[in-house]
Amino acid sequence: MVGNKRHLAIGALVFMGLMGCDTVSPERPGTVVVEAFWHVASRPDTLQISQATLLSEPAVGIWEGGMVETWTDEDPERRTVWTSAPSAAHKFVPSMPPTVLNPGDRVHIRVIDRNGRLAASASDDVPQPIQLDQVSIVVPPSPVDAIAFDSLRLDSFRLDISKISAYLIEVSGSWAVDTSVPTQEIEWMEPVIQVIPSTGPSGQAIIPTPEIFQARSIEDDGLGSWTGVYLMAIDRTETMVPEHTLRLTLVRGSTAYARYASTRHHADRREPLSNVEGGVGAFHVIARDVVDVDVPAGFSGTLKIP
Repeated sequence: MVGNKRHLAIGALVFMGLMGCDTVSPERPGTVVVEAFWHVASRPDTLQISQATLLSEPAVGIWEGGMVETWTDEDPERRTVWTSAPSAAHKFVPSMPPTVLNPGDRVHIRVIDRNGRLAASASDDVPQPIQLDQVSIVVPPSPVDAIAFDSLRLDSFRLDISKISAYLIEVSGSWAVDTSVPTQEIEWMEPVIQVIPSTGPSGQAIIPTPEIFQARSIEDDGLGSWTGVYLMAIDRTETMVPEHTLRLTLVRGSTAYARYASTRHHADRREPLSNVEGGVGAFHVIARDVVDVDVPAGFSGTLKIP
C-alpha cells in the first residue's frame, strides 16, 4: 500500500536533529552560544543559551548571565524576557507569550551578561509560509550499474561499486506561492531528501548534499517547483527496489539562514557560519513542510501525493 504522512515540527531541537547540525564548540571558552530555529506564524516557546567550553571538555557549559530578551520590528515595544527552564540547564522559556512571527517581519534577540553588558545579539527575517501541495516519485523498472554514477563519488560511501547496482529515483515537489503575503526582498529554499529504510531487507540510500536556491529562481507566477534525485543501491543478486519511505522536507528562510545552511556540510569548517554577533550559534526563523511517501518493494512507475 502506498501512503503519505505530513509532519510539521516546530522548535530548535527537532529541526537541528533533522538537518544534522553539529553543536558549535568554539575555541574561546566563555563565548555565548545561541541556538534557536523558530517557525513562521508561531509564538516561539523555547530557545537554548549556553556557554562554550574548551574542546577537551565533554559538554557545553551552563550560561549564568543576566537577561535574554526578544522583540520584533512589528511590535518593538513588546519585549519578551526569557528565563532558564528548571528542567533543562540550557533551555530558556518565555516569561510571557512572545509576539507571533508574521511573514515580512524581523525578529531580534539580545543576551545581557550579569554586569549589564551586551554579550551576544542576533536578528533574522521572517519568511513566507510554505506547504508542499504535491510530491511525486518516479521509480525506474530496473537498476543501473552503480559505476555509471561515478560522478557522485560513491567511493566516499565505502561501497564496492563493482558489486552493486542502483535505482536512480527522481523526486519532485510543488507548492503555491501567496503573492499577497509580505516577504523580504530575497528568500531562499532548501529541499532536503531523506530515506527511511523498512524493517525488512533494504538497500543503501545515496543522497546528494542538499542545495539551497534563491526562491525566485524556482518560483514563477505564484507557483514553485523543484526536482532532485537519490539512489537506492542494491546488491546485484537483487532485482527489486527495496521498500522504504522517502521524506521530502522543504525549508524556506532568509539570506542569513542560507549562509548557515550552505556552510553546514563543509568539511573544512568546524561549524556553520553564524549570524550571532558577539557569540556563536544560529538564530533563525524558517518555514518548513515535510511529506513522507511510502515506496513498496518492487514498485516501478510514478507515485503522486496527493
